[in-house]
Amino acid sequence: MLLKQQFPDASFVVGIEGEWGEGKSSFINCLKQRFEQAKQVHGEIPPAVVEFNPWWFENPEKTASNLLETIINGRDQNDKEAIKALEALFAALNHITPWLEKLASNPLVLTVLFGANAVAMLANGKDVPWIGALVAAGLSLVLYICTKWLARHRVRSESLAGLKQKAAAALKSEKMKGQKQIVIIDDLDRLSHEEIREVFRAVKGVLDLPNIVYVIAYDRAIVASALDEVHKGKGEAYLEKIVQLQYRLPKPTRKKWQDYNFDTLIKTGLLRHGTPSDEEARFSFDVISQAFLTLPRDAKRLLASVHAYQLIPEEIRIDPFDFLFLEALRLKDRRLWEQLLTAILSVRELILMPRDNKSAEELLATWLQTYIPKLEETKPAIKDAIQHFTGWPVGWNKELKERAVTPQRLSRLVSRVQSHFGYRSWDDEIEVLLNMVRAYRQSQPAENQSSNEEIERFLQAGSVSTLAAALPGQGMKPIFFYESIGYLRHRLGFSFLHVRHASLVAEYLEGRTWEEISLMGYLREFLDCVFAEEAKPYQIIDLSDVAKEMVTDWLVCERAPTIALSVGFSQQGDWSAFRALAVEKCLDMSLEELLAIPDPVVAARVLDAMGEGDSVKRAAWEAALPDRLSEEGQGRLNFLFTGSMDSKKTMIESTWLNESERFKALITPPSSTAS
Repeated sequence: MLLKQQFPDASFVVGIEGEWGEGKSSFINCLKQRFEQAKQVHGEIPPAVVEFNPWWFENPEKTASNLLETIINGRDQNDKEAIKALEALFAALNHITPWLEKLASNPLVLTVLFGANAVAMLANGKDVPWIGALVAAGLSLVLYICTKWLARHRVRSESLAGLKQKAAAALKSEKMKGQKQIVIIDDLDRLSHEEIREVFRAVKGVLDLPNIVYVIAYDRAIVASALDEVHKGKGEAYLEKIVQLQYRLPKPTRKKWQDYNFDTLIKTGLLRHGTPSDEEARFSFDVISQAFLTLPRDAKRLLASVHAYQLIPEEIRIDPFDFLFLEALRLKDRRLWEQLLTAILSVRELILMPRDNKSAEELLATWLQTYIPKLEETKPAIKDAIQHFTGWPVGWNKELKERAVTPQRLSRLVSRVQSHFGYRSWDDEIEVLLNMVRAYRQSQPAENQSSNEEIERFLQAGSVSTLAAALPGQGMKPIFFYESIGYLRHRLGFSFLHVRHASLVAEYLEGRTWEEISLMGYLREFLDCVFAEEAKPYQIIDLSDVAKEMVTDWLVCERAPTIALSVGFSQQGDWSAFRALAVEKCLDMSLEELLAIPDPVVAARVLDAMGEGDSVKRAAWEAALPDRLSEEGQGRLNFLFTGSMDSKKTMIESTWLNESERFKALITPPSSTAS
């Protein structure tokens, strides 16, 4: 239509409408190709095509003259008459700049500017020669008169309206018949509201010239909002008055979307292994496509990410489609991505959560809501993707196929955690899979990545209060602690007081271990990183004597007795001296205090070891047992029999505990626990 139709009376404005990333620029490229082919088609005269991008220019007030200059430069040089008329109009637009006109309208402003030196001298208490002040005022007056004369001369010589009429006559003359110029304006919706309004003012108010077609690409909602500020509540109507032809980009079918995304991301061959050759892989890709690749730009952004990080799946041994899912989520909703990874890295807390008479499903739902609050506002397709790739029941699509549980997949990690959720144990495979997720997280640019200063503030804290102040928010703690350990491993020359830091962490944890499971995990990693000697795989790693003395001090001096027990009874190697002291100390503690140890395996080991203590003190401890425990204490005692196979085995096989009638009376029968 644009090629065959004539527009001899005024300009014609076409609006290419589509949302951000929907393909407006690609569509315009298709138009340009078609314009270039016009000479090959019978009866079509090739138009002169120019592109105008308002982003290139800084001053919105100069939009009209900048646009006209682009039009002139794009004309065929044989159109001498039209070019001459357009240049005259351009000269008039640029004869005097808007800011100079405003300046010239106020002689007082000019007086101040040119007399600035005199004013400064007066302010400093200096004498100002009368001749200097007179010269400054004279210069201001001369400039004022000159600028006013220039402005009047422009109007007298020939008005803008008259020059515009001459340009219009030249553009629709018999010589120009059949020839038209197409001006393409893209990325309009990326401008400020003021710049958007200036473009439309230039197109329809100043440069609405014959046989010029403006093809403008924009997001209708954004542009209408900008025009609303001119005509309150009538932005849509104003837009329709300016744009004669509004062309809404058509929506492709779902199958075409899927094929486009597949061709863009998979057929490129950038994913070095795991290409979707089977039905399950193709289905997984379709889940990604439906959730995250709803626009052409989405697929291109994901392709760029895959191109940049294509070696990561092989280097960290993560399933390539899990990697594709995580990257698509990161690009689509970074906050949700952060929350999901934080939840994955906090699964130790999930396993150790006290039941409080809740079912596993209820506990999981509570935990997911705590760590991934954005799920509530997430679209169903994205929930489906999270459920498909992790195995967590966050979506409601019952027809969604489950992803096979194989090594190096997120679904494998989640299934291992959920299988251990019933008895609260932890195994090496879970740790291996978590390290895979940590490596992925560390490889990606993080908006909320902790700075070296923040990590050092945490490591160098001199008191419990300053340590607490250095901790990040709850959702960022697992990542922060992971980065802190990495900082220590890579900053071997970093000097700080290791014992003081570990002791402050232990003191902070005492009494709040259940709320700070991730910090408890950090403490163990910190001790291994700082105090344990390098050892080959499968060799027992024993903490140094310094660490043993430190942990013993926590216990004996009651700085952090529960944390000391958690560390000492979870270590391998020779901790016999510590445990002998620990038994004596535990016989002075109540059962409720001992049940506060969050790890059920450690709590069971401590209770069993108390049987080796002094018989008199042990009898006194048994005699002091209450008839009933608090609700929380009772739940934790039952936890020892349901928390893990290791803790249950320790409790059942402990001779002295099974001989203690008062202790056995506190245990809830298994049938009651199960109910």
